[in-house]
Amino acid sequence: MVYTQHYCAKCASEQIRRNGQSGGRAKYQCKACGHQGYFQPAAVEKARQYAQVDQLLLERNSLRSIARATGVARNTIARRVKKSGATGPALAPAPTKKGATQALGSPRT
Repeated sequence: MVYTQHYCAKCASEQIRRNGQSGGRAKYQCKACGHQGYFQPAAVEKARQYAQVDQLLLERNSLRSIARATGVARNTIARRVKKSGATGPALAPAPTKKGATQALGSPRT
């Protein structure tokens, strides 16, 4: 079992306890200073995960490896790639040599 220690956002005390819930999320109260609130809002956690996804995309990792490392679904990662346009530089067609094209064409007379 994983145990996460929470600290008060106001006084950094470890003396906190659960204090009900609101909107399906647990609220906590600090016994030292009386501050009440939530811990680690979902938006902050998602922003951290997406920043890590973006960094791994820049390092050219595969979608599957990013999904394993961050816990973000592959479809979400693919959607972020598509939305950001981070598909990489477009491949330019290979330049052809003039001599090679003349050799393939009709014989010189």
